[in-house]
Amino acid sequence: MFSAMTPEHLYRDCYRSTHRLLLALSGSWVLAEDLAQEAFLDLIRRGTGGIQDVKRYLTRIAIRRWQDHVARTARRPVPLSLVDDVPCEAIEGGHGLDHQQELRQVNECLQSLPADERTALVLISMMGYTAMEASEILGLPRTTLVSQHRRATERLRWQLRKAAI
Repeated sequence: MFSAMTPEHLYRDCYRSTHRLLLALSGSWVLAEDLAQEAFLDLIRRGTGGIQDVKRYLTRIAIRRWQDHVARTARRPVPLSLVDDVPCEAIEGGHGLDHQQELRQVNECLQSLPADERTALVLISMMGYTAMEASEILGLPRTTLVSQHRRATERLRWQLRKAAI
């Protein structure tokens, strides 16, 4: 579907969803922008010749970029600043301080999940990939991914109840 597009068209059509994926995984607006740009540069360097689903290929590159970042930082604490990094106009519009606080708490719960479970949850529940598509992107058996998604959902549900959100 995207295979015959120019890099400019790919960027225009896929940047937002790639950034949203990386934002959900990393919890940082700025880091998500950096990783998304790196993913697009990788895609341009590698080329798209012969690739059937370029968007899925780009998602795989973006996730690998995030996994590389996690490995490089060697589990050092990363500031959970999803809401703080979002431009004001993105969280304004009738939502007051309570809404911002609630978003911070949900983000903290999401970021506290193990990286593999968080990745499964984001791909399936937030990005809309099927379990089969997500397992292909990550190179995991579908049953493993489904188990990770289930555990992530259960942990997140427990954490949100505990935080009374």
